[in-house]
Order: sequence, then C-alpha cells, then structure tokens
Amino acid sequence: MRVRALAGALPRTVVVAILAGAVACGATAAVLTENAVAENEKRDLRAEIIAAATQNVVAILSYSADTLDADLSEGLAVTTQPFSDILSRTVEEVISPTAADAGIDTSAEVLAAGVVRNDTESAEVILFVDQSTTSAEQPEAELNQITLTVSLVKSDGNWLVSEFAQG
Repeated sequence: MRVRALAGALPRTVVVAILAGAVACGATAAVLTENAVAENEKRDLRAEIIAAATQNVVAILSYSADTLDADLSEGLAVTTQPFSDILSRTVEEVISPTAADAGIDTSAEVLAAGVVRNDTESAEVILFVDQSTTSAEQPEAELNQITLTVSLVKSDGNWLVSEFAQG
C-alpha cells in the first residue's frame, strides 16, 4: 500500500528516475564486484607462481655432497622438457663428479621475486638469489648473488621450470 501511495503522490517521471537510479547502482555494484574478484584472482595466481618459482629454484640450486643424488633428483623433478635434459646433462657431467669429490654443499635463498608476465598456463619470473657454497677445501661460505629469469609452465596442476637463464 505504501508504494502505491508514494507512487500516487509523486509524478511518474520521478518514480521512473528513482527506479532507473536503483538499477544503475545495482549494475555498477555488480561490475565493481566482478572487477574486484578478477583482481583478487590475478593476485592469487601471481603469488602461486612466485611461490612455485622460489621453491623450484631452491630445489635446483641447492645440494649437499652427502645427499647429492636425492638433492639433484629433487631439482630435476621440478623441471620439464627440454630443460630437464639440459640440467640432467649438467648434473652428470659437471656437478656430480666435482660435488662428491670436493665435498661441495650449495644452498640457495631467494631474496626477492616478481612476475614479469603470466597467463594461467605459463609465466616468466625474475628472481634475486643468494647462493652460498662451501667445500672441503673452503669451509667458509662463498656467497654469490645472482639474478635469474625463470620460465614456468603449468603441468598437471604444478608449475615446472621450462627455462632458466642467469642475468
């Protein structure tokens, strides 16, 4: 009854204007909500990518002479072809022979990372990494600071390293 009483007391154009304003406010709220949800999804995806890139780089660059095979297998497990073949060759020809004989321990820590570009299935991330290395001959840690550009692809729900470049 009140609406009819109000409608009868106001000119029709005022009622139409009020209804149009209410519809416009509702549409604006829906668009703003949709945009906020999309931005949250983008932010969450970037955080997921950075976390994966960080964990994967640490796995690839960290190993101990005592647990060499397991450490290197862990690093290879977070890569995809053809990068895994390249890394595997480097491990077999360079890292394994020298790390075990010289007692080399290397650990990596990602200090900062940022997404350069991404979509839902691939990404490129820049990482700033401290890599600390000790050996039987040099027990005091030698620190190397490196910048890496890492390409990742999503495979079976996991972000894997598909390319890896220093500089």
